[in-house]
Amino acid sequence: VRWTAEGALDYLGRADTQVKLRGQRIELGEIENTLLACPQVVQAAASVHHSDTGPHLVGYITLEHTSTADHDAEVVDEWQQLYDDLYDAEIEAPGFGMDFRGWNSSYTDEPIPLDEMVEWRSATVNRINALRPQRVLELGVGSGLLLSQIAPNCGEYWG
Repeated sequence: VRWTAEGALDYLGRADTQVKLRGQRIELGEIENTLLACPQVVQAAASVHHSDTGPHLVGYITLEHTSTADHDAEVVDEWQQLYDDLYDAEIEAPGFGMDFRGWNSSYTDEPIPLDEMVEWRSATVNRINALRPQRVLELGVGSGLLLSQIAPNCGEYWG
């Protein structure tokens, strides 16, 4: 704030990185610090992106590249064990985009009921499709729960 020559107060804006998004005050520095606390994240930035569908909070990260042959083999072994546990050959697999196996409650460690998972997926897909995405990057595509519903509506889908 400053005084003008006419003696009025002139509001110049905030001196910090706090922004207002959908009525909520957000400290971008806190978002960036939270991203930096993630393993292998070496740089992070957060900002508000304005598009035809309105303002959106976005985060950008740079990962530390520390891949070694031993590390890669360890990761592949972990994923292989997880795959073997989830996809027992004796059990008939559900169709593409309908495989909700492995979604357990963080409170009870029991499988989340199928109707709740279908409701969650429907709400998520509806929200994403409402944004009319042309290019989508999904981290952790898994069994294609979202991919199967969103990819047909966009030009590029990476996961």
